[in-house]
Amino acid sequence: MGCVRRAINLRADRPLHFLVGGVRFGNHNVGDDAILEGVVKILKKVRPNCEITVLTDQPRYTANKLGVKAFKYQFVVPSSGKINRLFRMISRVFENLIQVYLVLRSDVVVFGGGTILSDSPAVILRLVSWAIFADKRLVHFPGGMNPGNSPDTLKRLLEISKEFDLFMVRDIESKNRLVKAGFKSESVHVTIDPAFNISLSSVPVESDAELHWLDKSRNIVGIGISQEPDCAHHNNPVEWGRIADFLIESLGVDVIFLPSNTQTGKDILAMRRTMETMTYKQRAHLVETELTPQAEILAISQLQIMISSRMHQLIFSALATTPFVGISRCAKIDSFLATFEMNPAAKVSACTLENIRPALEATWAMRNEIRSTLISKRRLLLETALETEKLFAKCLDTISSRPKPHRKLVMRGKSFLAACFMRYSMS
Repeated sequence: MGCVRRAINLRADRPLHFLVGGVRFGNHNVGDDAILEGVVKILKKVRPNCEITVLTDQPRYTANKLGVKAFKYQFVVPSSGKINRLFRMISRVFENLIQVYLVLRSDVVVFGGGTILSDSPAVILRLVSWAIFADKRLVHFPGGMNPGNSPDTLKRLLEISKEFDLFMVRDIESKNRLVKAGFKSESVHVTIDPAFNISLSSVPVESDAELHWLDKSRNIVGIGISQEPDCAHHNNPVEWGRIADFLIESLGVDVIFLPSNTQTGKDILAMRRTMETMTYKQRAHLVETELTPQAEILAISQLQIMISSRMHQLIFSALATTPFVGISRCAKIDSFLATFEMNPAAKVSACTLENIRPALEATWAMRNEIRSTLISKRRLLLETALETEKLFAKCLDTISSRPKPHRKLVMRGKSFLAACFMRYSMS
């Protein structure tokens, strides 16, 4: 792939400091973990002497796994009740103080994480506001944007976009939505999800011993069911059970249910309910341990097919060159499948055996040919992932020759107030 040119130091007297924020990293979601790991790998590859600090829900785990410094992102999850609201107000003060401190000691504030621009815009608006107040550089790593933001949120995103030194997204559809909202087309760069950058580094993956639940003597098909709010009410355990039974009975395979989000009440719950409805449940296995991105990629690489409504499980399948069948739960799934000139087998709201069966049979029959195609496609995708590194290196080269932003005091004051009083939820 070639080497990424190292950017010269913004400050000659010490290493460059990055603060990484975005979605709730360290929150038992292997997709978000993959994004964070990809971003950290890019930062370290482009700037080997950097210092990285991450806002995460599991500071100790994140720090040990990625070799970074880490601080708690959110102390109290918002919920109903007067007592909780009181703790929420108190913890908000501590969160603000920590974030201000971390922003002040950083050189570049980095953002990343899935469809944060549409799912959690308040998170990026709040941290950007602190960065503007502190006169810091801003970089947005490739994420996506589903439709549905309110005009007010789009307006605020447009206002802060002018303060970014580099703004990348992971698909052309996200760029088009931003441009329609008023972003300058030339300021938004399309590359690919940072999870792909994991495979650009020669890092050893977990041993096969950790995947003892895989019987390599049998053909295995993986199933991933998302239990996120945008599709949880559509999941039909009976239909998913029929799909699993069909795979076992008609194709002669075993089935493994792979969760992407292992939080209580998320994917594992949906999969347990599915297995309870199955006729051949003795031929199915539910993985209840939390896997790292590398371990999940390794597991998927040993499957015949991966069926999922989880974006990053489809990404992992592409990295593992395992044929996959995508179930659409939102625009980001459709955009990713379009990269491979594929359509979703069905929407989550219409995921029945009858609707998905043609895609399953066709993928099974052509799985060897599909795998060969994915090998070639993977090479192109990794080249696009390398483009993220090149753009970031070029950005650091550019801003290293410029003076600090020196934003107007009025702007900085408004940003300070916006960060202090911004709500956590915003459509």
